[in-house]
Parts: sequence; structure tokens; C-alpha cells
Amino acid sequence: MKDSRTHDRPSALVVGESVLDIVDTPQGRTRHPGGSPMNVAVGLARLGVPTQLFTQLGADTAGALIAGHLREAGVEIVPASFTASPTNTATATLHPDGSAEYAFVMEWAPPGPVPLPAVELIHVGSLGAFLRPGADTVEDFLARVPDSVTISFDPNIRPSLLHDRTDAVQRFERLARRADIVKLSDEDAAWLYPARSDAHVLAGLLDAGAELAIITLGAKGAKLATPAATATVPAPTVQAVDTIGAGDSFMSAILATLLNEQRPPGPLGPTTLEHLGTRAALAAALTVQREAAQPPTQTELHTATSPPPHT
Repeated sequence: MKDSRTHDRPSALVVGESVLDIVDTPQGRTRHPGGSPMNVAVGLARLGVPTQLFTQLGADTAGALIAGHLREAGVEIVPASFTASPTNTATATLHPDGSAEYAFVMEWAPPGPVPLPAVELIHVGSLGAFLRPGADTVEDFLARVPDSVTISFDPNIRPSLLHDRTDAVQRFERLARRADIVKLSDEDAAWLYPARSDAHVLAGLLDAGAELAIITLGAKGAKLATPAATATVPAPTVQAVDTIGAGDSFMSAILATLLNEQRPPGPLGPTTLEHLGTRAALAAALTVQREAAQPPTQTELHTATSPPPHT
């Protein structure tokens, strides 16, 4: 992480979509706040990071539900996030193994430029980084971010909404070159670079300028790499109830740990990578054991990582 502290507690700005997740299960239909960037913002706030979110929320029931969820978590919604457009929706069908398929009704058209507050970290990702016209707004915004601020990027690829694959890959590569931290799922990596191994993809991200590159592997854990080290961490064995938001909890735990734990300058070494990956994998495991993309709080994650008391 770059040292750009402007507060006693490092703070973050997340930029991207918020979505009302409509989930169809054998038991019926439920509605929950969602969207990858929104989930990351909630995860960061629950892990003790003062967090702002620039998003797009309509003046409707769905927008009010999402806004209430964000405020309850302690996320500050940037005022320019509220628009006259309807709030976006994603209908997810859950399978018996906990995996999900999505159908989206999406528009990403922020009403103006993204404000640039004094923060240590800016996170962008998912549909907010790819859907025009808002994706162009996000790219223009990142061009204005000072080099002292850490930028993280999670593409969270949704192929059904990316109709021009070549354009999407080119946009991904432009944003990845601008980012200090890049996280892909194994599905993202396979879609972007179907002929490349995970090691090849990670090396390419580092060559493009990332200080930390990550590929998550679902129940198999994750691979992390810096210019100085690599690490592979397992995922805890748990009974998954709902995998929605697992990768977002992983991302927010990586970022919160980097922000909250001071380290000497320079590339992260293998011990630190293992610590980061293990903590993030645990955050994801806690999330999948409950419904509706509920990332852990600081207390929950601390309790889960602490050894049991001696008796």
C-alpha cells in the first residue's frame, strides 16, 4: 500500500454499481441489496474502514432499501449517487450447490464526474468499470487520481452484459495498468485469457504495473503474487448456503487488512501474502455460510481467526 494517509484511520472510496438482488430459490423469492462494488463498500465499513460509495440509486423502493443497508453498515453515500433513473436489479437463481446464475436490468450512467475526496484507497470494479457511459466516467476519474493513492480493481466479469469482448478486454487492460491491486476470479481469468495459465495471468498483471495480483479459486482458495513473492492459500471447508458476494468479501478483507495493518514500504513478501490470503479466504467463508452477501464484521473476523481459549 502507498503511504498517503490523510486521516488517523485510513479511508476508502468505492466507485461502481449498486443492484437490488432478486433471488429465486425453491423456498420463494427474496430481495436483498447487492452489486459487487456496493458489497465491497459494506465489507470495508464492517471491517473498520471509513468508506464512501459513489454509485447510482433511484428514488424508488429498491434505492431506499439499498441506501438503508449502506447506512446501517456505516457507508457514506456520495450525494451525487442519487438519480432520477430506476435502481438496477439482478435476478439470481440459486442452484443446490449454492452457486448462482444472474439476469440483469442495468444502466450505469452517473449524472456527473466522480468527486475525488481525500482518501488512501480507491476501489473500482464490476459493471461500473465496463458499462458505458458510466465506464468512461470511471476511466476519466482514475486519470485524475494522484499517484499517492492506492487503486484497486476487481473486474467481476459478467459476460452476458459485455457484448463486445474485444472492447471489454481492452478496457480491462487499461484499468489494470492503472491499478496497484488487481483481483480476478478464476472465471474472470478464463474469460479474459482462455489460453493462459493462472501463473501467466498473474505475471502479466505484475508486468503491467500491479503491486499485488490475485486470482481467487472458489472453494479451492486463492493465488496471490507480488514482484517479490507468491502464495497459494486454501479456503476453509464450510457448508455453502449462498455464494453471492463471496469474492467481494475476499476483496474487502484484503483491502481492509492492508489499510489497517501498517507495514514497511516495498513489495509484500510470502508471509504477508499468506496472512492476507488466509484472512480474506476466511472472510469469504464466513459470507457463504449465510444468505444475501453479508460480509463479516471486524469482531466476527477477529473471533474466527483467534485460537480457541485454553481450558
